[in-house]
Amino acid sequence: MTSLWVVAGVLVASAILAVVFYRSHKPVADSQAIATVERTQFVRVLRLKGTTEAVQSRTIAAPILAGAQLGTLVITRLAPAGAKVKRGDLLVEFDRQAQIKDALDKQADYQKFASQVGENQAQEDAAKAKDETELKQAEDELKKDDLEMRRNEILSRIDVEKNQENLEQAKANLLQLHQTFDLKRRSAQAAIRILELQRDRSHEDMLHAQGNANQMQILAPIDGVVVLHTVWKQGSMGEVKEGDQVRPGISLMDVVDPSLMQVRVLANQQDIADLRIGQPAQVRLDAYPEIVFHPGWRNWLLSGAG
Repeated sequence: MTSLWVVAGVLVASAILAVVFYRSHKPVADSQAIATVERTQFVRVLRLKGTTEAVQSRTIAAPILAGAQLGTLVITRLAPAGAKVKRGDLLVEFDRQAQIKDALDKQADYQKFASQVGENQAQEDAAKAKDETELKQAEDELKKDDLEMRRNEILSRIDVEKNQENLEQAKANLLQLHQTFDLKRRSAQAAIRILELQRDRSHEDMLHAQGNANQMQILAPIDGVVVLHTVWKQGSMGEVKEGDQVRPGISLMDVVDPSLMQVRVLANQQDIADLRIGQPAQVRLDAYPEIVFHPGWRNWLLSGAG
């Protein structure tokens, strides 16, 4: 009986050893392969979408004329889209016949009032000289009558009364001349001042009209390329062309300098913490996906969070 228990114990131990040996030597399945983890630099790529634009550009708009009541402006000359222009080249010209006519009319009004001011001033100078002569004659007459009064002791009573009457009349005449002299000068200066105000106002109107006529020609402010805008005209959107009527103040085109470009992007608020000055970047264009640019960070303009 004891030997049977010994045999049974040996068999159980053998089975346990066999199981342990089998598990320790069983090959690991491919799905349970063990990977080796190494400490390296983690690279995170941030994709941002933006627009490419020129660093230097100017927007050209239809002029807003001072004091004019025009509803539309007619384009007579226009630089074509994509044209290369130099500073001072003609970009767009509007029909300015009405402005030129208005400027000529205002110039004629100004010259008329300026001539009237000169004529009235000359007349006043002549009138003043005449009045001064009359004053001098009245003063001389008064002095003469005063001398006659000194001879009253040797004259008759009637002659004395005449001398007295002549002296009083000379004094009254001189006083009246002095009073009217001042009144005439103030009246003449007031009339001349009114004409001067009308002249100055006509001069301002003339300058405004001339400025409006000059604004009908717009010259290129910088060297660059013409980029026409699309505007609403005749029930649809389209680029402006010669013969079109446009409203004052509407944007017609941009003059873009393509020699220096920049990319403007909007970064999400959550990505702002991952952006640093000097980070490497790549720029790809939708129109040319095979071209990759590697600009320096100094050429970048980062807009605010979007």
